[in-house]
Amino acid sequence: MSTPYSPVEHTELNFHATVLRQATSSHMLEFTVHFAKPDFSDPKFTEFKETNLFTSVPSKRKYLNHKELEELVGTNPDDIQKVTQYFAQFGIKKGKVNRIARTVAYKGKIIDIDLALKTQINVYQGANKYTFLSYEGSLSLPLELSKLVGNISGITVPIKTEYRKPTPRPVSSDADALESTKTPPVSKGYTALQLAEAYSFPTNYTGKGQCIAIIELGGQYKESDVNAYFKMMGLPKPKIEIVGTPLNTDNVLDNSEVTLDIQVAGTIAPNAKIVVYYGHTILEAMKLIIQDKKNKPSVVSISWAGSEFNYSSFQIAELNQVFYEASLLGMTVLGASGDHGAYNSQTYLNVSIPSSSPLVIGCGGTQPILNDENEIQSDAVWNQNNGQIGSGGGFSHLYTKPGYQQIATAYYPYVKSYYRGVPDMAANASGENGYKVIFYGKEMAIGGTSASTPLLAGLITLMNEALGYRLGFINPYLYQCAGSDIFLPIVQGNNGYYPAAPYWNPATGLGSPNGEKLLQFFQELQ
Repeated sequence: MSTPYSPVEHTELNFHATVLRQATSSHMLEFTVHFAKPDFSDPKFTEFKETNLFTSVPSKRKYLNHKELEELVGTNPDDIQKVTQYFAQFGIKKGKVNRIARTVAYKGKIIDIDLALKTQINVYQGANKYTFLSYEGSLSLPLELSKLVGNISGITVPIKTEYRKPTPRPVSSDADALESTKTPPVSKGYTALQLAEAYSFPTNYTGKGQCIAIIELGGQYKESDVNAYFKMMGLPKPKIEIVGTPLNTDNVLDNSEVTLDIQVAGTIAPNAKIVVYYGHTILEAMKLIIQDKKNKPSVVSISWAGSEFNYSSFQIAELNQVFYEASLLGMTVLGASGDHGAYNSQTYLNVSIPSSSPLVIGCGGTQPILNDENEIQSDAVWNQNNGQIGSGGGFSHLYTKPGYQQIATAYYPYVKSYYRGVPDMAANASGENGYKVIFYGKEMAIGGTSASTPLLAGLITLMNEALGYRLGFINPYLYQCAGSDIFLPIVQGNNGYYPAAPYWNPATGLGSPNGEKLLQFFQELQ
């Protein structure tokens, strides 16, 4: 009796490509098996979730260490052994294993991979004439093994001798803002220190003993720019470490993103360590962060964003998993809501990942005007070009409304929705009064929610230092502050569709935080 096979779900697909020829059978190819996420119905998850993460105040939580996380969510070694034994029959060898990431690398000849995965690997030519390897139909495994595997990647790869692979990234909120708004002159910009004063960030704290993780999907910074910037600001240059390989280093907009993130976060928390994690995707970079036993970041800043409609169900499930794992380790994750208003560069209303995840603090944008004492004279939803450029926000198409949003979003008078509202809070993102940075040796001002995100990540970092413990997942507690003087409500403007309103709105969330009062709230939280 023959062994029944089943397609592996959500494997890579190709469109608008022509088969040129069958791939060379003796060519060696490395691919990665992504094992299925854990079964969350397991009592061990329910027990931890109910007694710790969501019901305990941050000061009383017991976060996991990496070894404990591996035992809780890591792939079962027996499952790895079953898959490895199967591939070994075809001469395919096991490579690097990462239980926390639930990935195992395998390498073998194409002819052997064809047989093992019941497919045929060919050379394809895409619409723009580049060539790449991929497969016909689907990738299949014996039915018993297919239940253990969530995805297989690495079968679809460019042919490096003929094509230089571009960075497949979601829309960079800041890159698009720069492209559309024509970087404003430096005279109109504010420094991150001025904005920290305007938002009453806690003083006497510098991020000492903390680590900020910054995700980048491309670009790199110049050491000379960072040195000149912190000298100009009169601040110590933070310790900076790189994890992963910088991508698209000749892309000016990507380079500006990395520079902006480091300079803004480093201004707010100059004594925190900044670790830049590179990946082709947010998921790839998040997995590097989860695995980092050396640096153990407490805050994650993600300035890259892409519409929910641009992600597969597998990617979404995996992102949810890594954000959950980050919370188990005591990390606070912040994500930019995007720079293209309510329509997010589409013809229909939509919001961006990762800010739409209920486990992420979505960071929107405002356009404050400060007086000479760095006090906010006026503020409104960030909106330029009739909403084509401005604070991303609205309602998710993927996530139902989390319990912590039920009351706050009910106050919004214009639209009622059963889905997760985005963003959660906001800060300056204006392209007209952006953040002063030094880029390519010149002072300039850059706007975007990819500036408000590292600014707010810096605030959480200062609060962690002041409190003496990791805040971790705090979205429910932020919403306990709705309507109080802890947040400055934004009641002017719109983001191309959703009008501003007090309490909470789908353009700027709860509003802009008063850092000192937010810190006091957590200090008094019992």
